[in-house]
Order: sequence, then C-alpha cells, then structure tokens
Amino acid sequence: MAQLEEEYGDRVDFKEYNTMEERGKADKYGVTAVPTFVFISVDGKVVSKVVGQQSLEFMRSKVEALLE
Repeated sequence: MAQLEEEYGDRVDFKEYNTMEERGKADKYGVTAVPTFVFISVDGKVVSKVVGQQSLEFMRSKVEALLE
C-alpha cells in the first residue's frame, strides 16, 4: 500500500487501521478478515471492498478504475 500511496496520495486518502484496536470501524465496514481494503467515496459510501492479499498490479488497476 505504501507504493500506491506514493503514486496516488495526491488523489486518494489512504488510511490504515488495526482491527483489534478499532473494532468499531471494522464492524461499520464489515471487515471480517485481514487484510481487507475498503474503498469509500467522498460522501462516505463503500464503493468497493477487496479481501485478502493482492498484487500491486491488481490494486493499482482497482484504484485506477475507481478514479475514473
């Protein structure tokens, strides 16, 4: 994610939470496995969720698609 944050940090706000410490956020967004990547629109709606470790290329294509 650090690579993606470096590439898209001027257009995407990246946040990282520890689900054990931030159980409320995990429950709010339906996080039941780690890692889970939740994509949230500017107005606070979940627009996509990816569960499990993914390749950099996959995550880059996901971010690009959501930015279009």
